[in-house]
Amino acid sequence: MIVSDTLLEHPELVRAAVVGGASTGEFQDSDPWHRAIQAETARALAAGDIEGWLKAFLSYVPGPHRTLDDVDPDILRRLREMALNTLSKHTPGEKDWLVRVTDTWSRVPKIDVPVLTVNGALDTPDAIAAAQRLADSVRDGRSVLIEGTAHYSNMEKPEEFTAVVADFLRTL
Repeated sequence: MIVSDTLLEHPELVRAAVVGGASTGEFQDSDPWHRAIQAETARALAAGDIEGWLKAFLSYVPGPHRTLDDVDPDILRRLREMALNTLSKHTPGEKDWLVRVTDTWSRVPKIDVPVLTVNGALDTPDAIAAAQRLADSVRDGRSVLIEGTAHYSNMEKPEEFTAVVADFLRTL
């Protein structure tokens, strides 16, 4: 989301882009599995239930077609650590500094740098479709699915992810 929104807001800063597991900041996943996790993370965070938030957040990792038992425990540990580190930098009620980028889909065709989207083939259909839409909407877009992984393909299949990105970079 940050990468694609930067392409839209500050195109002069970008020569090419790799968008991993995302499309634009206006992405909305209608998948019931994803919506349930969003609702639980929002509920837990509003209640100050950090453990509940972490449990819900980590359920994104396997995607809707697997369970946490299908994911390397070290990946779950690392994501938990990263999430806790991020949360520790914030306080309840602090100002939301996120600058929301709007009207993204109508502006995406104006992106004139090469864009690669990389998603796990086990992510939600909406996430995969949105990434493909992004790749199809830019002048020089490509989309790759990495089999056997969901949202965190870079962590679950780092060698494959790196090879895909390296192949893309060689074309620049």
